[in-house]
Amino acid sequence: PSLKKFLNRYSIKRLYKYLRSSGNIRKDWLINLESAFPRHYTLMKRQIREYIIIPGSMIKGFSRSRLELMAKPDSKGRVMSCFRLYTWSGREALPSEKGYVHQQIFTSAKRFRPPCKGPRVCLICDIFGAPGLASRIAFTDLYLIPGNVTISEVCNRKCEVALPGTVFERWLIFEYLLPEELGLILLALGINKLNKSKRVLLGKYRYQCLQTAIVSFYVRDLEFIDILSDENFRDYGLEFVNLSIHRALSTYANYFDFNIDEVALRAEAIKKLGKL
Repeated sequence: PSLKKFLNRYSIKRLYKYLRSSGNIRKDWLINLESAFPRHYTLMKRQIREYIIIPGSMIKGFSRSRLELMAKPDSKGRVMSCFRLYTWSGREALPSEKGYVHQQIFTSAKRFRPPCKGPRVCLICDIFGAPGLASRIAFTDLYLIPGNVTISEVCNRKCEVALPGTVFERWLIFEYLLPEELGLILLALGINKLNKSKRVLLGKYRYQCLQTAIVSFYVRDLEFIDILSDENFRDYGLEFVNLSIHRALSTYANYFDFNIDEVALRAEAIKKLGKL
């Protein structure tokens, strides 16, 4: 159940009584729970009702899906990604079928790959996580900074949309990533140089309408923590970003198609459907 429904059904006091009666919860754990639980609920409520955000989980899923769809076999048939979200039954989708535009964009990802099994996992699962395997990256929710949001008609439906020039900003948090692995994530977001980014498609209607769901990601800063938190290393953050992208391009060029232009391919596919 959702957190809101849970709190409506069980008061915090009743929850504490249940935890105490189990005999497995120490008093200091209850103090931590008491201070953290209500605040977390308030924070969630504030983010939804007072702030306009893009959920971090959405960006994480978006970047993972793009890498899975950009994956391609090398000369020996090896693929860095274990599976794709969509399968097309080994044939071309008809223009009248759902997923036609999607297939026209990611034509190189038509080979189905089963999910990872056993102790060995593919590169994508190793970075983003899998059942029983923790992720090494996390995207915080992206908050609206400058820009405007309005109600507009998209694909014959009224939607809340962000106008051109709107900026959402927050953090990508990572640990134990090789430079080329960080660069791979940035390339999945369309960031192929420090101050240069390809336009990518993000959102519910990204395969249905022209001039919608087009976004660009940029890196504003990179901060080192723990042993590299010394001020002497702070100036090297953006240099590390450039190094990571360069390493990813040289390491994974044979395994991923980084040259896919989603915006142009979407326009071509929609033209075929006669929706202009």
